[in-house]
Amino acid sequence: MSEADMKVKRKRYGKLGKRKLDMSKLSITGYASEKAAMRVIAPYVNIVRKGRKATLKTEGDEKNFMFYLKKKPSVLTRRLTEFIDDSVDLQMLIYETTESLKRMTNASGSRIYMMDTMNKELYLASRTTTNYKRRITWKVQPGKTVAGHVAYTMQPLVINDIAADPRFENAVPFTDLMIKSVLAVPVLTPESTCYAVLEMFRDVLQDDFKKSDLSICVAVANWMGTAVYMNEQKIILTNRQQLNSCLLELTKCFLTDIRLFDKMIMEIVSVAKLTLNAERATFYVIDPHRDDLVSDIYDECGEHGDDAVKRSLKVRFSRDRGIAKHVATTGQFLNLRDAFNDPRFIPEYDEKTGLLTRSVICMPVTNLEGTVGVLQATNKKDAVGFSKHDEEILHIFSTHCALALHCSHVYKVNRKADARCDVTIGLIRRHVLPCPHDFEWLMRDTAIYENPEAMRQLSWYIDLQHLDNMPQIALHLVKDVCGEDAFVHEELVKFILTVRNFYRKTSYHNWEHAFTVCHCMYNLIIRNKSLFNDIEVKGMMIACLAHDLDHGGVTNSFLLTTHDVMAELYDNSIWESHHYEVLLIILAEIRIFAGTTTEEFGEICKVMKHAILSTDLANYFKAKAEIQPLITNSIFAWEIDEHRSLGISVMMTMCDLSGQCKAFPVVKRLVENLYIEFYEQGDREKALGLVSLSMHDRDKVCLQQEDQITFLDVLVLPLAETIKTILTDCDSLYKMAEGIKTDWEELISVRGTRCWKQDESVVLEDTETVKSYDLI
Repeated sequence: MSEADMKVKRKRYGKLGKRKLDMSKLSITGYASEKAAMRVIAPYVNIVRKGRKATLKTEGDEKNFMFYLKKKPSVLTRRLTEFIDDSVDLQMLIYETTESLKRMTNASGSRIYMMDTMNKELYLASRTTTNYKRRITWKVQPGKTVAGHVAYTMQPLVINDIAADPRFENAVPFTDLMIKSVLAVPVLTPESTCYAVLEMFRDVLQDDFKKSDLSICVAVANWMGTAVYMNEQKIILTNRQQLNSCLLELTKCFLTDIRLFDKMIMEIVSVAKLTLNAERATFYVIDPHRDDLVSDIYDECGEHGDDAVKRSLKVRFSRDRGIAKHVATTGQFLNLRDAFNDPRFIPEYDEKTGLLTRSVICMPVTNLEGTVGVLQATNKKDAVGFSKHDEEILHIFSTHCALALHCSHVYKVNRKADARCDVTIGLIRRHVLPCPHDFEWLMRDTAIYENPEAMRQLSWYIDLQHLDNMPQIALHLVKDVCGEDAFVHEELVKFILTVRNFYRKTSYHNWEHAFTVCHCMYNLIIRNKSLFNDIEVKGMMIACLAHDLDHGGVTNSFLLTTHDVMAELYDNSIWESHHYEVLLIILAEIRIFAGTTTEEFGEICKVMKHAILSTDLANYFKAKAEIQPLITNSIFAWEIDEHRSLGISVMMTMCDLSGQCKAFPVVKRLVENLYIEFYEQGDREKALGLVSLSMHDRDKVCLQQEDQITFLDVLVLPLAETIKTILTDCDSLYKMAEGIKTDWEELISVRGTRCWKQDESVVLEDTETVKSYDLI
């Protein structure tokens, strides 16, 4: 070795010795490890670690550094704004940004540690591969590595002599002994979660990191954390919008044709598999009546880029074990990173499905009744396990699955109910036709046993001895007003007998009442036949016979108050709507209108429906409010369709109340029958704890006469006055109603007085007649 070389070496030796002294002063504990000693000696003995010789930065490197430093506002801003783009490779962009920071801080090396929040681990990011199976990970904890410590504390850290710092066992893994100064900063999101750790280091031949270096790295890391968070939120929002649009389209298709339940579930599971990037997705449908779970597995089998082929495989598992069983019974989701070693995992699952299970995410599908299914995704393709974001996505899918299950269940229940109704209606229709003996009797014996001229009086009422003759008289009334050839005779006979059979054995709303209403309508039409066409005449006469079909003897208000099933079928005019529906059932089997066209039959049905619904007093008061101004102003005209409809409406109500326009003994008998129904309803209301009207309270029987007078004043008399105004030769109804009111008033006036009842006199043995007195 020459003298010149020796001088250079001594000069370098002296500088390094001084450097060693300065380093010892920087040591907090004064402890000089063996590693530190080896690092100091290394430059002198020219030691090479991992094929690299420690070298000083050249003048060119310094110029490169100054270039980036001067260009920092433009270079870094342009680079960091790319983080917001949802189409970039974030890991590559972070890597390139870290390289820029490395040059700006004049570091000899840099690293990027990405955060695995699920496992609370850091893994070394690589520029060439993202395969999670080849990751090297470190726990996020203090006292092991610098990056782990920074991720744990979420605070930046600068260490001037890493070898002399006793806090870290493996400060910067997989580096040589030339590393001296380390700068590490966390990349934090606005939600204060650590996304990554940026680590810079210098070797022994470089100066320590300065405060300006730390400031630059912290500023860039903070900006990077915000940009990464915004990028992730933008991607999540975009993906959710696309996902919701997809699921909305599936839901629309499902609701338009609910029979596509299996197809919709298949599509939901398939989309869930693709969205979560899982190897398999499974949907378990829980049958509460079974002890096992029925699994429909939907998979994509395309291997050569062709269209995906989905298959459904039924797999049954015991409820006593299994991940799905645990979720189904507890109602809590599971996210397992190592499902195979979980005690709840069933190894037979892999044998049946041919899948090697690693990670599993399992979400319950719930509704108001509890857990109805389980949605499971298996084996995340690009990660060790499923993330928090995956849990949120799977929850969305489970919600749509719950909706599909609920709609399918409702559909099946409704289908069964419809089928049950069809069977019941079929049974009813088989019994709609009258007894053959009754049919033969009415076909053979059509004698009415009443004076036809007398029946043309509005005050006429059938003799109680001839009540069995009502079918013959009804047949006569219909044919007389509609015409002999208006109906097929045999079908009309069947219809009248069937209608009679469909009336319940109630005290007032029975076949006798229907017959009375029909008789009144007959008289109104006979006197004013020129006002109505054939369709209206037929519709009104048939509607009168059927206007109270299957009446139960209670009011509409009672059905609503007690939440009767009838109230669920119809929104308004409950009984009246039911009467019309029963009429349609009868007409479907007995075609009395067989001689009419489809259009004519439709018009007749409109007339019948309008007429029957008009018997609801709530509808009458609406009609009266409309027709009364027309009558008062003398502008009512039958030629106007709206006026005509109002006229038919009040005619039906008048016929329904025509029992109040007969002889007083008849009226009194009908009122007594009506009160039997009222009191029965009142008894039921009291049993339910409801408050009854005075007309329904048998304890207030003394108010019957007053109630009847009020009923006549408020309803019958104004209605009869309207009828005599719009129809010809119908004023007798008003006169009869006035007479009935007078009779009730007389009863009230003699109430409490004694009167003699001649037929109750008795003759004693001594031939003395004793008059019987009673209180009225």
